[in-house]
Parts: sequence; C-alpha cells; structure tokens
Amino acid sequence: TEIEEIVTTLAAHPMVAVVGPSGIGKSSVVRAGMIPALRSGAIPGSDRWLITDMLPGAYPYEELASALMRVATEMPSDLEDDLRRDPRGLVRSVKRYVPEGQTVLLIVDQFEELFTLASEDERSAFLALLAATISDERSNARIVITMRADFFDRPLRFADLGDALRAGTVPISAPNEESLRSMIEVPAAGVGVAFETGLVDRIIVDV
Repeated sequence: TEIEEIVTTLAAHPMVAVVGPSGIGKSSVVRAGMIPALRSGAIPGSDRWLITDMLPGAYPYEELASALMRVATEMPSDLEDDLRRDPRGLVRSVKRYVPEGQTVLLIVDQFEELFTLASEDERSAFLALLAATISDERSNARIVITMRADFFDRPLRFADLGDALRAGTVPISAPNEESLRSMIEVPAAGVGVAFETGLVDRIIVDV
C-alpha cells in the first residue's frame, strides 16, 4: 500500500517526502519497494529514469555532486561549483551533464541530517536549491526524501518548500500483523519458497 501511495504521489508531484518514526522502514520502502516499482514502469517512462541517492551529511553539496556523477555522461571537475553557483544549480547541471530528455530521480535519504549535521548556511542554500528545482517547469529532476517524523516541522519553516511538502507527503506507520505477514510471505512466494507451518506466526511474534 505504501509503495503504491509513494508512486502515485510521485506521478503527480515533483517532490515526495516519505515521513515516519525512526526505524519504521522509510528507507526500505523507498529502496526495496519504490525503486523496483519505478524500474518496472510504474509511472510511464520511469523504467528509463536515472536514479541516484545521497545522504546529506555535513556537506550536502559534496554529496549531491557525488550522486549526480553516478548518472552523468560527463565527469566535470567543477560540478560542485556549478551546483553552488545559484539555486538553479541542480536544474542546470542535470540539463548539462545528463542525456537530453532524461529524468533524474534524486533520493535524499535521512533528510534530517541536513538539520543535525550541516551548517546553517549550507542548509539554507541546499533547501533553496531543492525548492528552485521542483518549482522550475523545465526541470528534469524529481526528488524523494525520507525523513524522521520528529523533524518534519523543520523544512516546513522554509516557505518555498512548504507547499510541496503539504502536497507530496506520504506517512509511513508501523505495519499491522497482516502487513507483516505479507512482507514475509510474498517475496518468498515470488521465488518459489514456502514456510513451514507456524513459522510465519513465530517470526511475527518475535518481531
């Protein structure tokens, strides 16, 4: 259900925030759920998207440059400078270093690091970069962030991101017993594996 909701939201909005408590499985649903769905064409053309990811850390521009280098067709030595030059740095760099017409999906995992590790100047500039990217109708970049729920108010204080976050937030809550059973059984069934009677119940109880 969460995978479908993320994909549906991403089809309609250039930025999606996957938000939930620490350890609830935000990164897992994005990496093991959303990405395979997109590569299977869950959104028209998404099977051709270039997908890359980053953790903000203390130096988000450096991490972003490394992420873009993994999908770029050129290896520019000044990519970080290009990104920093102004808020349109990401839009401009995607157009310059990625094949024409290609969509880049940037996953910013553990987005709260922007508020716990990065300096105030780095944080403000990076938030402005994201806001400019998603507001530019010519942008070929889409963004998915994962973020702890207790930090959700932080980017909401940044006016240019507020509307995007209100429209594109997918909350992730603790799975119920039925969901846990599905998480255990369905992937196994996909590769022809069945569970010994009672084993799934034991796993759920242990969890």
